[in-house]
Amino acid sequence: MDKQTHVQTEKPAPRKLVVWRTRLLLMSGSILFTLLLIEVFVRAFFDVLPVEIQSDIQAIQRAPWDDERLIPVLPFTLDLNIQAYIAPNYVDYPVRWGDAFFTFTTRGVDWHRAGLRSPEPIWAIDALIIGDSFSFCWVEEADCWGWKLQTEYGWHIINAGQPGTGTGAQLAMMREIAEPYAPKLIIWQMYSNDSQDDYDLARMNERVSALQTPPPVLPPRELVGLEKYSVIAHLINNILNPPPAPPVIHTQKVRVDGRTLMIPSGAYPPADNRLYESVAYGWEQNIAHYTQGHEYAQSIGAAVLIVLIPSKEEAYRAKLTDLGVYDEAYWSQLGDSRRRLLALCEANDWHCVDMLLIFERAIADGQTVYWGYDFHLDVSGNALVAEAVDAYIRENGLLAGR
Repeated sequence: MDKQTHVQTEKPAPRKLVVWRTRLLLMSGSILFTLLLIEVFVRAFFDVLPVEIQSDIQAIQRAPWDDERLIPVLPFTLDLNIQAYIAPNYVDYPVRWGDAFFTFTTRGVDWHRAGLRSPEPIWAIDALIIGDSFSFCWVEEADCWGWKLQTEYGWHIINAGQPGTGTGAQLAMMREIAEPYAPKLIIWQMYSNDSQDDYDLARMNERVSALQTPPPVLPPRELVGLEKYSVIAHLINNILNPPPAPPVIHTQKVRVDGRTLMIPSGAYPPADNRLYESVAYGWEQNIAHYTQGHEYAQSIGAAVLIVLIPSKEEAYRAKLTDLGVYDEAYWSQLGDSRRRLLALCEANDWHCVDMLLIFERAIADGQTVYWGYDFHLDVSGNALVAEAVDAYIRENGLLAGR
């Protein structure tokens, strides 16, 4: 009787299939929850991720129902006259290039299509700034050298710098926007890619046939399927289908003063060198545009001050030489367009400020001047430009002091 009672009250052993199914469900749920946490973490803490990961996943959409990317694209509008511009009325638009992160606001006027990264005009206008992204500035507005000329040095400034433009587009912008403001000075900022930009503008307008150019950078692989929405799917696809190695290595990373610098690899001549047909063509355009710009400025009663911005590797030459980064052939070719423009300044008695020596001294003293991964000026670099431009204006009497 006791034995029978014991048999009847004993619970039947669970089947193995049920046990394993439960385990698999728990494991699957844990994995899915972990993947979801990773997706949420990437979006919530994007700013703390390594720059390389940020760059790799920047085109992934924030949400399946929204086309906005993790890093929004720069809202360029192409234009056959002024090459490219950013429209008015963007407010606190976020930009991230490498380690450079800032927001911008563009203001507009009724009679022009481009947005100006400039404070509200204070009349009468002293100076109009034209240039590329180094004038638009890759920092917050308050840290931009154009803004500082107004807020810290007391000049009334209009900043019409537009990213992605060369001297041809900048001359066109000058002609379109200068006269209504009646500036006494036009500050014209130069960077080493201006020759290539002038070639690109000529190609847009079909004024020149295709010429040999610096080796192009491979565009990022297009995201497909679930990759568009999921970081995990994108990383898995990169493992299963790794992108092909580029035919030319464009950049390298070096450690300088405790931080990482991204610089050209040195595997081919610098991109601003006349060894490339497109650059040689563009340089001839540069000469013509600078000459025409001075003539136009004179016609409206304005002087011209050219501000030459060297490349990051030029400014860091002393540090990079100590590391043995480039050979002598590369160093001899570097800064070709900047040196040629300086020779033009001297030959034509143009007002020019070359920032190279100023940047070299600042870097030797421990200032960063440029972003590490990005090639633009950081906050300290912008402050140096504002100080140098103000000093040149006052020393040469280009504007009457206020």
